[in-house]
Parts: sequence; structure tokens; C-alpha cells
Amino acid sequence: MKTSLIGLVIWTLLSGHANAETQNKIFIGGWSHHFNSKSSPNEVHNNLGVSYRSWDLMYFKNSYSKPSIMMAKNFDLFWGIGVKVGAASGYQKAKYNAWGVVPVAQLTYSVSVGAVGVELGYVPYSGVKSDGLVSASFFVKF
Repeated sequence: MKTSLIGLVIWTLLSGHANAETQNKIFIGGWSHHFNSKSSPNEVHNNLGVSYRSWDLMYFKNSYSKPSIMMAKNFDLFWGIGVKVGAASGYQKAKYNAWGVVPVAQLTYSVSVGAVGVELGYVPYSGVKSDGLVSASFFVKF
């Protein structure tokens, strides 16, 4: 599964399939569930962020209950499915980090009714002593 996700991320980056018509969004609230967690990670993230021209900038309380800032590029694939690739701060305890910054690679699915929607995410390996996670965050388009 990890190899498939890495392949998808590389293909997306190399093919340049960022959708120019991607809606700008304000993100509010964030929740996650960590699979087979060996600890008790924070799963209520209280995020606040903006997505502008396919770039996300978000502030949230991460799985270690530490403040984090994430910057990521969104690539829309098809039917609301996409990939988010970037980096996030505040992960000094994560297995793979450089000065507390970790890479972000997340498969996403967004659905909306009018200007209001939800973005669901899947990360096969989160580095937080778990076998991956699913997440959800509400957004408003502008």
C-alpha cells in the first residue's frame, strides 16, 4: 500500500495535474482517527486554514497536542479525489522529522453542497505510533 501511495504522489507531481479551477476554501475544525494506535493521540485538531489556488496553509493542534502549521499543494485527480503533498511543523516526536517538520502525503476526497463541504483524508502511515489515520475537516468555498 505504501508503494502504491508513493507511486500515486510521484505520478501526480510529475504530470502536473493541478486543477486550475480548484475552489478557494476556508477550513474550520478537524478530526482524525488513528488505526491500531499504541498511544492516545489527539484526534480533535481545531484547525483553521485557507486553501488558495490549490495551496493550503493551516494551523491546528496535531496528534501530539502540539501547535502545527502545515503548507501543502493540492492536486485534483477526478470526482473529488485528490492528493495533498507538503510539510507540517510541530512533530519533534515523530519518527521521520527534520527539526520537527514532517512530510505530508494524504489522499483526499472532497464533497460539497453549495459553498459548504467536507474534506476526508487518508494517510496509510502517520508516524504517530499508529498504522495510519483517516481525517475530516469542514470548509466553506469563497
